[in-house]
Amino acid sequence: LIIPVNFRLNQLVVLKRGGKVVEFMGIVKGGKSKHIELLCDNLRRSSGLTAILGGVIDIAVFKPNSLLKVLYEKEQQTRAQYNEAIIHSHGALLTLLHQPPKGYAPIGINEIDLAILDRGPNDDTVWTSALRDYSELISNDEKRAQLAMARNLEKYVDLAIGINVTPEVALEREGRTRQGNVMNLPFLRVLYNHYHKLSQQAIEQSQPRSLTTPYLDINGSGDRDENAQEIY
Repeated sequence: LIIPVNFRLNQLVVLKRGGKVVEFMGIVKGGKSKHIELLCDNLRRSSGLTAILGGVIDIAVFKPNSLLKVLYEKEQQTRAQYNEAIIHSHGALLTLLHQPPKGYAPIGINEIDLAILDRGPNDDTVWTSALRDYSELISNDEKRAQLAMARNLEKYVDLAIGINVTPEVALEREGRTRQGNVMNLPFLRVLYNHYHKLSQQAIEQSQPRSLTTPYLDINGSGDRDENAQEIY
């Protein structure tokens, strides 16, 4: 699951009033994790932002739990279940971040300024379509249901940042000599085509037609420092 709880401190993590949600999306090994790290560092070091907020910005980063990956991700026949589980998890996460339960005494509350998602509902829509296009790993009915769930959650995200590289670069970064069920060139090419369409629409129209969340397109093969500055 992806739930906003700090188990060490026994605290539910929620957004402060005016808090924001940023989603990083894109192809596997596109550079999401590194750019999330750089953005957090830049925001925390910003004296101007610290002055505005009255303290160092409070950030929490959320990504799919490893248990879901172990149970579902590695086999093609369970990809539909994995994708649906991730969408439901994003639903629980975003609902709790924005609408925490009131008067729940056994657990404390930790209010944050910014929640960063390493994959979120906008990414879920891409994966849902790609899974259908690639060997029909999900049915049409599953695709419609999962797209409806994911698109209903896009309203909770303030900015989606797409970071992408070609399938060949993704495999090279993975360091794989053998291709697996997920990290294989045919599937990555299908996935990349969907992300590339978003990128092209962003270049031509500033906002992809299929996304309601404001979108920033980043070339994952570009200069890392320049990309980090643009995101910041």
